[in-house]
Amino acid sequence: MIPGFRDVLPAAAPLARRALRAAPAFAAGAAAAVLLLALAGAFSPTGPALYARDADGRLAADAFRKARAALSAGDADAAGALYRDLAVAQPLNPAARLMLGIHLQDLARDPFGAIAEYEAFLRLAPESEKAPLVRERTRACELEIARRFAPAVAAAGAPAAAAGAEGGGGAPERVRALEEALSEARAEAASAREALAETAADRDGWKRRHDGLQKQLDALKNAGSSTRGPRDDLTARFDRLSTAAGDLPSGPAVQPRRLPAPPVSAPDVSGPAVRPGEAMTYEVRPGDTLTQIAQRAYGDASRWAEIKDANPSKVGADGSVRVGDVLRIPR
Repeated sequence: MIPGFRDVLPAAAPLARRALRAAPAFAAGAAAAVLLLALAGAFSPTGPALYARDADGRLAADAFRKARAALSAGDADAAGALYRDLAVAQPLNPAARLMLGIHLQDLARDPFGAIAEYEAFLRLAPESEKAPLVRERTRACELEIARRFAPAVAAAGAPAAAAGAEGGGGAPERVRALEEALSEARAEAASAREALAETAADRDGWKRRHDGLQKQLDALKNAGSSTRGPRDDLTARFDRLSTAAGDLPSGPAVQPRRLPAPPVSAPDVSGPAVRPGEAMTYEVRPGDTLTQIAQRAYGDASRWAEIKDANPSKVGADGSVRVGDVLRIPR
C-alpha cells in the first residue's frame, strides 16, 4: 500500500515524545516543530502528498509503461532515466525503488546503487511478498562487489599491513584502491552501455534492411500477379485455337512434294587415266578422290564402290583415301 499522510503521523509521534522527555522547557515548541516538519514532508512535492494527488497510481503506471516500451525498443538508458525520475518524484513508492534497483543491477551493472534502492524498498515495504526476492538480489549484488573488487583490495592489503606494522595507518591506501576499483567498475558500466547502444543500432539497421527486402518481395509478387492475367488469356486463346483446329473436316492426305536433287557437278578427271591393258593398280595423288579414280579407271564415277570394296584397308568408311597408297582396281 502506498504510504500517505496517515503513515507519517505515527512516525512523528515518537519523535515528539522523545523531545518532551529530553527538554521539558521546550516541549511544546519541539513537538510543534516535529509535527510541522512531518506535515511539510507529507505535503512536499516529493513527499506523501504526491501520492494523494496520484492516488490511483497513474503517474507510476505511465512511467512503468514508458520504461517497458523503451526496453522493448532496446533503449536501456531511457528506461533507466524514467525509473530514476519516478524514484525522485516518488521516493516513498516501493515499486519505483524496486524497479530502479533491478535496472541498476541487471542493465546498468551498478551493484552499489542497486543495494541502496533495495534497502529503501525493504524500509518502505518490509512485509511485502517481494521482500525475500529483494534480499536475494541484495546478496547477489554484495557477491558481485566482492568478486569485482577482491583483487584490488588484496593488492592494497599487503602495503596497508606493512604500514600498520610500522605504526602508520593503511586506511588511505585502501580507500584509494577502492576508489580506483570503483572508477574501473564505472568505466566497465559505461562500456557496457555503449555496447548495448551499438547492439540496438545494429538491430535497427537489420530491421530496416529486412523491411526493405520485404517491400521488394511484395513488389515482385505484385508484378507477377499483374502478368498472370495476360498469360492466362494467351493460354485460353491457344486452347480455343486448338479446339477449332480439331473440329476442321478431314480431307485427303497431302503428299509431300519431292524436291529435285541438286545437280552434281562432274568430277575433275584430269590426270593420268587407268588403261585396262596395264596393271590394275593406282597410286593416290594429292587432290584425288574415289570418284575421280573410278572415272579414270572405268570412265564411270559411280563405280567408286567397287574400288572401295577391293581396298577395305586403304579406303575409309566415308570413301576417303590417303596420298601415296596404292589401290587395286578390279577389272
